[in-house]
Parts: sequence; structure tokens; C-alpha cells
Amino acid sequence: MPLVIDFVSPSSLLRERDRPSQLPIVGNGPPGTFVVLPEGVKISLPTDQIVSADDGDGHARVAFGGMSFVGQQDGQLVFTRVREVLPEEELSPARSRVMKLDPAWVTSISEVRAERPSDVAAIRSINVAAFGRPAEADLVDRLRAEVSELISLVAEENGRIVGHILFSPVTLARSPDLNMMGLAPMAVAPTHQRRGFGSMLVREGLDECARRGYAAVVVLGHVAFYPRFGFVPASRFGLSCKWNVPEGAFMAVELVPNALRGRGGIVHYHDAFG
Repeated sequence: MPLVIDFVSPSSLLRERDRPSQLPIVGNGPPGTFVVLPEGVKISLPTDQIVSADDGDGHARVAFGGMSFVGQQDGQLVFTRVREVLPEEELSPARSRVMKLDPAWVTSISEVRAERPSDVAAIRSINVAAFGRPAEADLVDRLRAEVSELISLVAEENGRIVGHILFSPVTLARSPDLNMMGLAPMAVAPTHQRRGFGSMLVREGLDECARRGYAAVVVLGHVAFYPRFGFVPASRFGLSCKWNVPEGAFMAVELVPNALRGRGGIVHYHDAFG
């Protein structure tokens, strides 16, 4: 699952192929992608793990697809490689298994990961704070107790949970063979909204649904937010929900091409939704 590191400002990205470096290098892998700091230090990053990187806001921000934050050891931030992003034939034999960074170089570490048993209280607090009421938090607790096939992810910043997303199975009466998920609820702490955590949760949640073999996902949500992830009005597929909702607010996305073609009908959520 993605891990995002924000480096100090100012900092910039540098990509090298064959040109030898003229700056002191702090090595974390074969040459390729670096973060350059004002004092001339050039930090080598594991290029084969990078899924996105930019420095448009005056500082480098790098997302890794298979790294996880372990914690601090001997005064350094330590990250380990937990899965590969590229096929084995594209990987360097010299790739590093561990990345170490000086805490002075980093302003924040953001990560999306699966819920752990120790997260329950924090998840409840996030949902109550985000929605200003306990209803959504109560829903999460009921689904956790009653449904086995949940996808529950949290977003962390510097080791603190700041967001949560939940997917639970939904059904179509006329298509009991179709594996679908419903996204609800999704919550980000008020202090961390509009900083990309919601987008991180949705993207990783959809990827995890696809990895587990679900063909489609539905959501009842903001029409200005969810279309950026591929959601379209569910009515295009002949789908509806039992609630009276604004036009276009009930949306769906196919994770398998044409999975919803010719299906149609009312999408049924778990009884915990009421």
C-alpha cells in the first residue's frame, strides 16, 4: 500500500541515468532518483519502488508502492521493502531492502494500511469527528462485528491515524453471482481534510477491492469528489439504491470491464445500514 514522504522545503527531485554525481550521495539504492537538499546533499531513493513523485510546491513529495515505515532506529527513520512494484525481471540485483533517512530531511510520512485490532478506538474517534455525530462510527462497529468480508483501511501521518475507509459487500437480487462492494463510510480528521488523505484512501481501497476479485464498487457520496476515481452515476448501469438521494449521488465504478453490463436493479446493503 502506498507510503508518501514529504521532504523539507526547499528540496527538489533529480533523475540521473548515466551521468556520475558531483554531489555527496546518501545511498538507499542504485542511482536513478534523488532528492536534493539546499546544502548539496543528494539522497538516493529506491527508484523501482516509486509510483509518483513531484516537487511543484517547493519541496519533494515521493510515493512508494511497496515500502512500509518501521520507526526510528539509531536516530534514523527506517523503511522496509514489503512488496515489489515491478516484475522481477525489471528489478536490479543491487536493490536495497531498507531505506534510511535522517529525520531532519522529512516533514511528514503518510501511509495507507489495513486496519489492525489496536486501531478500533482511533477509527471510531475519526468517524465521530469527521461527521460530527456517532452514527457512522456506530455503523463501522456494527459492520466489523457482523460482516467477515470487509476491507477496512486507515491513513496514517507520522504514525497517527488521520483517516479511515470501509468497504462492505453489496448484492443485486438478479445477479447473486456478481461480487460487488459498497464504499461507506469514508472519514478524514477535520484537521487533515483537503490534504489528499481521502484520495489516498479511495485509490488504495479500489485497488484492494480489485486485488480481491471484486468486479464493481458503489458509493453514495459527493458528485464533485468521486468521479475523479472513475465513478459515474449508477443509473447508467441501471442501478439504484433504496434511499431517496439527489440525482447522480449514487455512483458506481467497474473494476472489471463490462462487469455491470446488462445487470441493473436495486443494490442491497447489509442490514446494519438500516
